Formats: sequence, C-alpha cells, structure tokens
Amino acid sequence: MYSPKDYWTSLAEGFESVDVSGFAPVLHPPAPPWFNQVVDDLQFCAIQRALAIAAISPGARFLDVGCGTGRWVRRYTELGFSPVGVDATFGMLRIARTRRTNVPLAVGLAQSLPFSNSVFDCLSDITVVQHIPYDLQ
Repeated sequence: MYSPKDYWTSLAEGFESVDVSGFAPVLHPPAPPWFNQVVDDLQFCAIQRALAIAAISPGARFLDVGCGTGRWVRRYTELGFSPVGVDATFGMLRIARTRRTNVPLAVGLAQSLPFSNSVFDCLSDITVVQHIPYDLQ
C-alpha cells in the first residue's frame, strides 16, 4: 500500500540533487532538470496570478502545507508574505534548512494541522492533495 509519508521520507533520505532551488525532488525525481524547471516556471506563474486575483496583501501570514524542501516558503518570503511551512517528514524540513529556508517550519499532516483556526491569512498546498489517501482528503 502506498504511504505518502514513507515515500517522502525515503525521497528525503536519498536526496542527492544538485538543484540549488530544491524543487527537483518535489516535482519529478527521475526527470531531467530542464523538465522540472519548466514545470516549476508554470507553477510559479499560476501562483502569482492566483495571488493577484485573490489580492493577498504583502505581510499576510501564509501557511504552506507540504512545504517539502521549502521552495514555496522561500518564494512567499521574496513576494513579501510572512510564511510558515509544514511538512509530514523531518527529512524534507532538514533539506529545507540546508536550502536556507529561514522561516518557521513544523512537522504535521495536512489533514490534522498543528495550528489554531484563523492563524493564517492564506494557505497553499501545491501538489500535496494527490499524495493524501482519498478517504482522508
């Protein structure tokens, strides 16, 4: 049976990417770097458009669920938000720290977040839901 937590833990333990952005293991681990870069660029354009449509103000408290290697929390910081990352695995958070992710990070599951209601102004969970067992979505 597929266990998302086990999969991401094993991916973090075997992480050997030379990708300084840290997105390769999150997107498609065996794919060539150019493919991951194209997917990343498309996702970033989509996120910027969504943030503009939603009119999320700079300084907003932003929760990134399934933050993995920290690429989105680093970008949210660059865009002027105050992000916090949460991930199910210590290994991915350890990689995030090596990638100079200097925001609060916490271990937790998307279906039972370790935060009170209304703490954040915005939430993202980019490419996370498909890794949660259907009955828990």
